[in-house]
Amino acid sequence: MLADRLCLLDHLTMGRTMMGVGPGQLATDAAMLGIDPVRQRDMMHESMAVLVRLLRGETVTAETDWYRLGDARLQLLPYQSGGLEMAVASTLSPSGAVLAGRHGAGLLSLAASDPSGYEALAPNWKVYEKTLLEDGHAVDRSRWRLVAPMHLAETREQAMRDAEWGVGHLVEYIEKLNGRTAPWGRSPRAAVEQWVVEGFPAFGRATIGTPDDAIAAIEKLTEQSGGFGTFLLLGLNVADWDATQRSARLFAEHVIPHFTGANRNRIASLDWAEANSERMLGGLQAGIQSAFDKHGQTLAAALGADEEGR
Repeated sequence: MLADRLCLLDHLTMGRTMMGVGPGQLATDAAMLGIDPVRQRDMMHESMAVLVRLLRGETVTAETDWYRLGDARLQLLPYQSGGLEMAVASTLSPSGAVLAGRHGAGLLSLAASDPSGYEALAPNWKVYEKTLLEDGHAVDRSRWRLVAPMHLAETREQAMRDAEWGVGHLVEYIEKLNGRTAPWGRSPRAAVEQWVVEGFPAFGRATIGTPDDAIAAIEKLTEQSGGFGTFLLLGLNVADWDATQRSARLFAEHVIPHFTGANRNRIASLDWAEANSERMLGGLQAGIQSAFDKHGQTLAAALGADEEGR
C-alpha cells in the first residue's frame, strides 16, 4: 500500500516525489504503533527490501514475522523513468548508511551539526561507500545530503534576538520528551546560547548569526565530511515569519552564491578595479581634460553667443 501511494503521488506531482526512509527516532511513536524500539532498524531493512523491488516493477513473494506478501505487484509504476528517488536517514549508527548503500539510495545525515553526528560523518560515509561498491552501485557524493539548523540576520545580535522569539517551544518539547527541566531553559537568551554553543538534544548545534557564519559552518562540514552534494536547512520556526523570510533571503543572496561560485567573476573584477584604480582614474581624468582642451574654444564661443542673445 505504501509503494502504491508513493507511485500515485509521483504521478500527481509529475515526478517530483522522493521516498525518505528511517527507523523512527521517537520511542513514543514506536509505543503508539506497538513496535519494540529494538526492532525498528531491522524492520526498516526488511520493509525497504520489498519496497525497492515493488517500485522496480517486480512481483514479490516474501515473508517475515510481521508481514507476508504473495505475488504482490503494483498497479502503477513510478512516473519517473529512472524510478523513484530514495534517501535513507542516518544519524549516529551505521545502520542507515548500510541500508542506503545496499539499495543504491541517497544518504541523508540528519544530525550533521550534533557533536556526535558531526564526528560520525566520515565513518558513516566509509560504511556507505563500502556497501555501495559491494552491492554494485556507483559511488556519488552528490547524493549525500547534510542537515543542520540555521537562522540568519544582518548581525549576530539581531539573529539571536530573532531566535529568542520562538525558542521556548523547542525548550518545552525537549523537556517533555526527556522528562526533566533543562537548566538552560530559564530564559530565551540562555536557551539560544546553549543551542549555539553546546547544542540541543536531537537538534544539534545551530548556526544563528550572519551569512558569513553560515558559510563558515558549511565549509567546516565540507572539511569534516570530505565533500557532500546538498545542504538542507532544518526548519524549526524559532523566528517570526518576517525574520524567517529575511533569513531565507540572506541565505539565497549570500550563502548560495558563495558555494556555486556565482559571484566569483564579480569579486575578481572589483579586486582588479581596486588594484588599478589610480591608473584608471588618472586615464579618465586625462581623457576629460583632453576633451576640454580640444573643444574648449568651441564651448567658449557657444557660451559667449548665448550670453549675447540674452
